[in-house]
Formats: sequence, structure tokens, C-alpha cells
Amino acid sequence: MKYVLLLILLLSFYTIKSVETNHYPHMCDTKNRPRICHEPNEDVCGWFDQHIQCFAYPCAINAVNKCEACKMDHVEKVTLGKCPKTGSRPSDNMK
Repeated sequence: MKYVLLLILLLSFYTIKSVETNHYPHMCDTKNRPRICHEPNEDVCGWFDQHIQCFAYPCAINAVNKCEACKMDHVEKVTLGKCPKTGSRPSDNMK
């Protein structure tokens, strides 16, 4: 009986920890991209990897949540909030 309770406790802790993944910046699992997303909407910015050549900063795209951003090819990182305005400089976003 002790082992069953311990197993239930460990599984519930693992489930709680796996749900708490709203840490930003979030690195996408580029080898195993999600296919279906069930996350609530929150504005995020998906940042492209080095395979995408952008003509202006930021090299990123707005998405409705981090799952949807990570579904896109070549998105490697997600930050909370909308992407910076096109043509801005990285230092402009630190103010």
C-alpha cells in the first residue's frame, strides 16, 4: 500500500511539473515539433533560427501561444509578448 501511495504521489508531482512550462524564453524542441496545440492564448514572439535570412530586425513572427510558435519550421525560441516592431534595433527593446 505504501508503494502505491508513493507512486501516485510521484506521478502527480511529475504531472504538475510538466504543466508548469510557461518559463520564458522558451526553447523549442526542434527535433520533435508539436502537431496539435491546446494551450491558452497569450501573445508570444517566435524567433527564427539561422536558416532564415531576414532583411530587418527582428527575425521573428508573432504567434498566439508558444505551442503554435514552436509548430512553425525554423522557430527555435519563444519570448513572451508581441515581437518588436520591424526595423527596430535590439537595444530599443531594452528601454
